[in-house]
Amino acid sequence: MSSNNLTNDNNNSNRDNAIIDLSVSGTTFTVPRSILTDRQWMLSNIASDHANSDEDIKTVPWGTFHNGKYFIDTDPKAFRWILHFIRHGSLPRGVFESSIEADALLDVADYLCYEELVTYICGERKEVMEYEERVLKLEREHSTKVKQMNKRYRELIKCVAMRARVDSMRRKFRGPVVGPLGAYLKIVEGKEHLAEIAETAIGHGLGHFVVTNGEDRALFMKLRQDVNCSSRECGVLQLHQGPRCNIPPPPMDGIETVASVLSISDDLVFNCL
Repeated sequence: MSSNNLTNDNNNSNRDNAIIDLSVSGTTFTVPRSILTDRQWMLSNIASDHANSDEDIKTVPWGTFHNGKYFIDTDPKAFRWILHFIRHGSLPRGVFESSIEADALLDVADYLCYEELVTYICGERKEVMEYEERVLKLEREHSTKVKQMNKRYRELIKCVAMRARVDSMRRKFRGPVVGPLGAYLKIVEGKEHLAEIAETAIGHGLGHFVVTNGEDRALFMKLRQDVNCSSRECGVLQLHQGPRCNIPPPPMDGIETVASVLSISDDLVFNCL
């Protein structure tokens, strides 16, 4: 390899690792050049056309380069979420709970021709809208009961998200993580009429998880914050792992217990309940 080629490679590496200051309507964002150039959007041109001095003011379709910063005339709050998406590949669900914030973010993503983010936002908003439409339809049909179902459905969504988060971090846990508990329960055939009573007897524990040691409990509680799940929605119980408890049958015919009404597939869940 010639010395000229080696010099060019070093220059390219230094340029890729360079730091660029962006002034987004007065708010400064300091980012690596590669964040802007490694994707298809308007700001990749800013990085590649980066001026070399403060005096070299360079006009681009979205702003100007001056005093060492590119000025971008757009919403800095929305731009902060764009950087979050670039770094993590997703956005917190809470962003889409506010239609105003989601609309503003979509406008900025479209303004910067960031098609990947536009597609992502539209997909997430579609899921939220479909869910809201289902809830509204049910509310019109069953006004009182649906309010309770709405709450349970939201809790279920968080439990599913927590289960996925636990599965993605499975290698970090020392022992089994079982849950949500409701996923391991089934009403014994012929006793379906007792399902609501059994659920009432269990209380709010159907969304809980079970771990077998303190380290796993601490990790679970940390991951729970990532999905914005409260201790009531995704509670965690610590239980020693052992054989299934020997529960006596109901005292007489016609008397039912939770254990006789429910078929429980996991020993940890059975012992927990």
